[in-house]
Amino acid sequence: MLFTAGCSEKTPTASSSEDPGNLSPVSKLTISQTKAGGYRRHRSSEALPPNPKPEISQTELPEQLVSFEWNLESHAPIGEELHPHPQGEVSLRIAPNGRLEGNGGCNAYFARAIPGEANLLGIGDLGFTEMACLDPEGVMDRETSYFSLLSTVSSYAVEGDRLTLFYDDDRGVLNFIAGDEALDWPNDEEPGMPLPNPNEPAEFPNPDVPPEFPIPEEPRPDFPDSLVTFDWRLETVSTAGQSVPVLPGTEITLDFAIGGELRGSAGCNSYFAGYELGEDAHILIQRIGTTRMACGDPDGVMDQESQYLIALSQATFFAIDKERLTLFDRERNATLHFTAVE
Repeated sequence: MLFTAGCSEKTPTASSSEDPGNLSPVSKLTISQTKAGGYRRHRSSEALPPNPKPEISQTELPEQLVSFEWNLESHAPIGEELHPHPQGEVSLRIAPNGRLEGNGGCNAYFARAIPGEANLLGIGDLGFTEMACLDPEGVMDRETSYFSLLSTVSSYAVEGDRLTLFYDDDRGVLNFIAGDEALDWPNDEEPGMPLPNPNEPAEFPNPDVPPEFPIPEEPRPDFPDSLVTFDWRLETVSTAGQSVPVLPGTEITLDFAIGGELRGSAGCNSYFAGYELGEDAHILIQRIGTTRMACGDPDGVMDQESQYLIALSQATFFAIDKERLTLFDRERNATLHFTAVE
């Protein structure tokens, strides 16, 4: 049975095949149980086509391409009538280090952009959350189609505020328009969060069973007791220097265990992950898994959940001040602000 997070309207998604074989660089993430009793993340062989990953010599991404968030306007095979896309539903951002991320309409996604000469572009290691959205109508079908097309992108063209991605060996186009505000990417070339390796499936918790937290005999000497003493409730999310409070009627929580596991409610779905602490208040959060529910109330709860999970996955530093916890990104920008709940 899926454990839920107290939402008035939820729809579970259908489970995918549990065959752990046929790993492909780009496909729909699913979760299944291994024969040994553990859990692995693997990829369904039926959802998305494989990325051809053209053999190209890597070059730098042009400044114009990485300077804006791009919003999908339309798509179509070459020579056919363009299919318009709902305004603002699908977004795309590419960092100078090649990290690609955005929102597919319902789910947050991430990948690696591999640029080459003559505007060649390969996209690999596409991964995304697995939530189901009821509104707007048809959003899940549009998202699946977008991920399928994105995974076969082979080249691009950017001119002014227009970006065109050519997919399926240049047989079709994805047309984007730039957002209003320029992006301010960090100068550091290291990726903001680990990308999945399709050839090395990671251990993954069972989405149907909350994980058991292993408790070691003695915690690390430098382990901050207050991190696990309290449950933490999110107050605000900060992006681009602006702090946005949690939507009224929703609650986002975070609970750390000494054994290196965490869990909580993302507002609609329950989530769980592993974490590691390092020197100088470093933290690495990895292998985030969620239940797969859709909430329609209040408006915006699914977008809020996606933003939270992305920010959580990119947390690099933490600070605790009495009964307040703050998570920071790798540029030490405060992104998530929590207050303690006993």
